[in-house]
Amino acid sequence: MSKFLIIAFLLAKIGTTLNAQEYYEYISDTLNRFDDKGKKNGYRIEFLDKNLNSVQDTNKAMFFCYVIYSSGIRNYPPRRKSNCNLQIKNNEASKSENNKIVVLDGQYTFYKRNKIYDEYYFKKGMLYWIKTYYRNGEINEFIDYSQFVEGQTNTCRVIVYNKDGTIISDNYFKKEDNLWKLMKK
Repeated sequence: MSKFLIIAFLLAKIGTTLNAQEYYEYISDTLNRFDDKGKKNGYRIEFLDKNLNSVQDTNKAMFFCYVIYSSGIRNYPPRRKSNCNLQIKNNEASKSENNKIVVLDGQYTFYKRNKIYDEYYFKKGMLYWIKTYYRNGEINEFIDYSQFVEGQTNTCRVIVYNKDGTIISDNYFKKEDNLWKLMKK
């Protein structure tokens, strides 16, 4: 009987380890690291529910993405908290189909009162861009994280639009000391 329990325990442990390794597939060399002061530094996995809100309990998670910390401060991507309805484009997988937590990969569009609210585009768990919209359906803001400005990390391009679609501003920002600061062009 004790041999059976030991074998069952080992099989369960191996299964858990294999499932966890799927989350580390993309950025395993810098995942879950700490700096010399013991603060979070580098990439972390964030588990998300069906509306891309952060959850601690993996039983409630349907998706995951990567977040970046520097000296214990979350740098990227911004936290999302909303009661909007999610529609998925280019990512038909869901946890309910195979009971696995799925990496965010594709375009995720949120609607509020049947009107487009915002969109997020992820590639293999990394956020590439965000679009927000006015109530009239016109784009309000486009935030592009996909290109490092002047080769620097923690940078983004932000384009802000009027309600008629004309551009108000087109600027580059860098996150320093937990604040997004305007970069000179």
